[in-house]
Amino acid sequence: MMCQVASETIWQHPLIGVGIGDERDSYHHTLDCSFPELKPYITGFSDLHNTYLKVFTSTGIIGLVLFIWVFYSLFKELDDSIETKAIGGVLLTLILQYMFIGNLPASYLTILFLFVMSFTLKYPNQLKAGTT
Repeated sequence: MMCQVASETIWQHPLIGVGIGDERDSYHHTLDCSFPELKPYITGFSDLHNTYLKVFTSTGIIGLVLFIWVFYSLFKELDDSIETKAIGGVLLTLILQYMFIGNLPASYLTILFLFVMSFTLKYPNQLKAGTT
């Protein structure tokens, strides 16, 4: 039901979203106006339980593309060694999968995300060129 209401919000504000931090108010407004029959079934709304939906409703398609680009950039910047690509790829894949069922900034997996970022920054492609 949360996905259904979030989809309606996205449909109404596709380009730039409703604004960071305003997704909760927008969610309740859309629920009241477009889906009043669902209101008794949804109680205690804390978040959308999906990072992609949260980013999309907050910042629109522009924010979602930039958000995904961050992860693509992290993977692209990993060193070309097989070990580094494998470890970085597995960690990024786990994070990307988790974001379908949870909110990354509000979870313990934020620590894993910071680890991946630090791993990426510690071993950039420039090390291979011998400019250490």
